[in-house]
Amino acid sequence: MIVTIHNHARQRFITNTYTKAAVMKVLRTEWNNPSRYTRGLCRSVAVQEIMIDIIWCTDTMITRLNKKYLHRMGPTDVIAFSQVEGKNPLHDPMPGILGDVCISVDTAKRQAREMRHTIKTELLLLLVHGVLHILGYEHIHNHPSAREMLKRQEAYHRFVLE
Repeated sequence: MIVTIHNHARQRFITNTYTKAAVMKVLRTEWNNPSRYTRGLCRSVAVQEIMIDIIWCTDTMITRLNKKYLHRMGPTDVIAFSQVEGKNPLHDPMPGILGDVCISVDTAKRQAREMRHTIKTELLLLLVHGVLHILGYEHIHNHPSAREMLKRQEAYHRFVLE
């Protein structure tokens, strides 16, 4: 499993080692207990073959990404660029590449203050949230995986905080 971390925020609240360990915990747990939303991916790709990028960024950077790819104005907390969404993993020439999770450290700091918890807690919540999006989960109310995503997000967040 390859977890690559890029820090464009120039601030470090979580070490690369801790970030990689958190991502690896979530992915290994998902592979050992896949839901109906991830079963196909988990069966077709060995967990050791997975590649995922985590990008810590600023509000300026995520605002550009938000506008360019999602056609939304302003910053957001996390954007996930899945390389597996909508693909049949059996026909993908590079099935282990999951995608990129971009997290705005600036927005995370604001949200942590609002929620009255630490920046580390908020960043880990966003990290888990982004990884679940990469795997194909959605939290839009009408999406079939919404309830499952929120359930797994809470469980994985507690798990990575241990």
